[in-house]
Amino acid sequence: MVKIRICPKCKSASIREESTRGMNFIAGIQPLYICKKCGYTGAIFPEIDEKELYNIKNEKD
Repeated sequence: MVKIRICPKCKSASIREESTRGMNFIAGIQPLYICKKCGYTGAIFPEIDEKELYNIKNEKD
């Protein structure tokens, strides 16, 4: 199953990582993520299955 990171605020899957994952791993720092849709920034963005994202999108409508 494919896991997708979503925004905890708006449930969008349009997320970008603020800094490179490799450098954060080496330094022991959790990466920051930014939602491209609402601008929410944080270190914790839940990961869900692709099917769950489909269900969330259908619930909004």
